[in-house]
Amino acid sequence: MSGDADLADLARRALQRPDAVSVMGDAVALVGSALGVEHVTILELSPADERLRLRAGIGWGGGEVGVTVDAMPGGHVAHTLASAEPVVVQDMAAEKRFEVSPQLLEAGVRSSVSVRIPSGGPTPFGVIGAHATEPRVFDAGAIALVEGVAAIVGAAIANQRRALDVHDGVLQALVVAHYSLGTGDVDAAADAVRAAHEEARSLVEDLLGPASTEPLPGDLRRARPA
Repeated sequence: MSGDADLADLARRALQRPDAVSVMGDAVALVGSALGVEHVTILELSPADERLRLRAGIGWGGGEVGVTVDAMPGGHVAHTLASAEPVVVQDMAAEKRFEVSPQLLEAGVRSSVSVRIPSGGPTPFGVIGAHATEPRVFDAGAIALVEGVAAIVGAAIANQRRALDVHDGVLQALVVAHYSLGTGDVDAAADAVRAAHEEARSLVEDLLGPASTEPLPGDLRRARPA
């Protein structure tokens, strides 16, 4: 399967099974298979304590999800997080741009390509890295594939976070409506229900775009009532 086909398949599966955890698992499996590398990691940056948590991985650390490592100011991941471009390393032992991760050296990694994962906000979610234990020159196609995977993972994370925010807003509005009905305040209950509806509509438009004014053949979105 070509890189473009691989990415299209991952994007399709992300739509069918949109929880971010499943998307990340599919992502590391795809990168490992497509690039033939022994280690693939998705590390999430925790702004609270500047540590990194393994959210999905193969090879490195036994793929033990949840294991944490120090973000290491001046280190490999910090360099990647600060870079708008992919960070490609042909010879890890000779790298001078940043301090090399001890974990990667211990795993025998010689070459790698890493890309920051967007979050939909100002701070990246983290980093996806593909690491080979043999000297490797990652070509433009390999680098583009990792970039594409990072974009798909980032979109899944942003969508899930928006969905959780809207869920909380809708739930809170419905609780207010229930309480207002219990106290006989029908107007307040109606306002809360309208607020819940707007929150839900906002989520749908974020995910699918504004509702079409005319129903389209095969379009699952319904036209907005006049």
